[in-house]
Parts: sequence; structure tokens; C-alpha cells
Amino acid sequence: MKIEQSLILIDGTSRIEAPKTERSRRIVDLDVATLEALRAHKKRQLEERLTAGAAWTNSDLVFTDG
Repeated sequence: MKIEQSLILIDGTSRIEAPKTERSRRIVDLDVATLEALRAHKKRQLEERLTAGAAWTNSDLVFTDG
């Protein structure tokens, strides 16, 4: 997984920014179980997107709510 952005919350508003330090930009190795969980999540998210239709808001985020 490549870390290139950070989601931050300022005064109740979320914003995507570059990580604070160069060291924060990195590649993280994922184990097989994590990859499988992410693939399953992506499949569920695609199903939710189809169900929502035009009401879907595309954020390009893996996890879109808290």
C-alpha cells in the first residue's frame, strides 16, 4: 500500500492533504489476510454503490464514513 495523502479533520470539516513529513510518504507491506479483507470490502462497496445509484458520492477513499 502506498501512503501519499492524509485525511485530516479541521473544525468539523475533513480535508485531504499531503503527509506532514517525507517519511510519512511510504510503502507499507500488507499480509494476505489484510489484502483479502480489503478486496472483500471493495466488493461490498461496489454493491453499495450500485444500490445507491445517483445518490452515491464518490470520494476515492477506501473507508468513507466513521
